[in-house]
Amino acid sequence: MSPQTVARRLGPLGQVLLALGVTMLGLTLLMVIPSTARSMQQGLPEGWQDLLRETFDAGIGAGWIVTDTSTTDGGVYHWGTTTFTYTSPITAVWSVGGGSDGDDLDAGVDTYPDNVDSWLIYGPLDLSEVFDADLTFDFWLDTAPGDWFGWCVLTDIDDLTTACDGVQISGHIGTWISGTLSLDAYARTSTPVYVAFRFTSDDDGEAGTGVFVDNVVVRGDYGHHVYMPLVRREPTPTPTIPPGYWDDFSGATAWEVVEHTGYDGPPGTDWFDVYNESGYMKVWVNDRWEHIIASPQVVSVDPPFEIEAKVYFYQRSWSSGYGFAFGSADPNFQGGYYRLIAAYITGGAMKCQLARCYGSECNGPTLWGWNDIPLSILNGQQWNTWRIVRDGDRIQVYINDHLVIDVEDDELSGKGYFGFFASTWEFKPIEVWVDYYNVEPR
Repeated sequence: MSPQTVARRLGPLGQVLLALGVTMLGLTLLMVIPSTARSMQQGLPEGWQDLLRETFDAGIGAGWIVTDTSTTDGGVYHWGTTTFTYTSPITAVWSVGGGSDGDDLDAGVDTYPDNVDSWLIYGPLDLSEVFDADLTFDFWLDTAPGDWFGWCVLTDIDDLTTACDGVQISGHIGTWISGTLSLDAYARTSTPVYVAFRFTSDDDGEAGTGVFVDNVVVRGDYGHHVYMPLVRREPTPTPTIPPGYWDDFSGATAWEVVEHTGYDGPPGTDWFDVYNESGYMKVWVNDRWEHIIASPQVVSVDPPFEIEAKVYFYQRSWSSGYGFAFGSADPNFQGGYYRLIAAYITGGAMKCQLARCYGSECNGPTLWGWNDIPLSILNGQQWNTWRIVRDGDRIQVYINDHLVIDVEDDELSGKGYFGFFASTWEFKPIEVWVDYYNVEPR
C-alpha cells in the first residue's frame, strides 16, 4: 500500500505521521548536500546590490574618466570637485571644476566658458549576472539656452564625438533634483557598459554656473535564490489594496490629454504632449492662450481623500500656469469640476486661484483667489509639493506643508475623476514636470 493509503486508513493520526515523514525527508536531503555547495549557493549575490556608489567626498575616485573633447578650447575644462556647490559642506563634482591652465575659473569665476565638451564617465560595469539595473544621481542645473547637460549609457568610449543619446536638459533649476536612467537593456549581456555625464556649451557668450552632480548610484538586481521547495498549508492571502491611485511615472505613461480646448482652438494635436521621461511626467503646451487637462481616467475615492503631487515648472512664462482638476463625474471633464491653478509672474513669484468649472470654460464661481503666494511658501523656479484635502464640503490646499486655502463648497460631491492642468497666456511654450501623483483616502 502507498503511504497515502495507510494515512487514510489511520485517519488523522496517519495524516500527522505522513506530514512528519515528508518533513524528515526534506531535512535528510538537505543534510546530504555537501556543505561546500551550500556555502557557495549562499554566497551568491541576491536582490538589488550596489555596483557603484559615489559621493565624491574623497574626490573623483578610481574607475572614473574625465575629459574635455572640445577642439575649440583645447580640451582644458573638465569635471572636478569643488567647494562651490550650493550644498556646503557637501562636496560634489562641477562640470568645469577641473582644469590645469590657471584660467579664471581658478580665480573664483562662477560661470563656465564657451565651447566646452566635458565628459565624466564610469566603467566598465559588468551586468552579465543581473536581471535589471538602473542609474540614479542628484544634480543642480544652471545653463544658458543652447548649453546642455546629458546622461547616457556608452558601450564604446574610444570615440566620444557622437552624442550622448540618453537624456538632455537645459535651463535653470534652483534646487537639487534627482535624475534616473534604466540600464535594463544591457542586463544579462556581456556588453561592457559605461555610464556617462556630458556638458556642452556653445559659442554665443551666454553662460550660467553649469552643472553639479552628486550621489551617483548604479544598482543591479541579481534576483532571488530558492534552494528548497516551500510547502504552505494555506494559500497566501491577497493583500487588500485601499482604493486610491499612485504614479511615480517610472514606466510608460497612463495619462492622456482628455480636454484641450482654448480661446483660439488650433486644429490638430501637435501643440501639446504628455509623456514620461527620466521618472517624471512631462506636460508640454506650445500655443498661446490655451489649456489642457491630462488624466489617467481613474475614478478617485469618496471624500474624505487627499491628492498630493510634486511639481516643477520647468519652462515657464509670464501668466502661464499649472494646477489640478478634481471632482469631475465625467472622464473628459465636460461636466462640473474643481480647478486649482498657480500662475507664474516673475522671479519665481506665483499667484493661485481655486474655482468651480463647467466643461471647457471655467466660468463657475471663484472660491479663492487670485491671491499672491509668498516666495517663502511657493517659488515657481523650484520643486513644490502640493496637497489637496477634500473632506465633506471642505477643501484645503497645502503648499510645501503650508495651509494656503481653506474653503467650503457643497456644489460638487468631490467624487470622480482627477487630473493635471496646464495653461498658457501670451507667451509659449511651457513645460511642467510632475515627480509623482498620489490620491488616497484619509
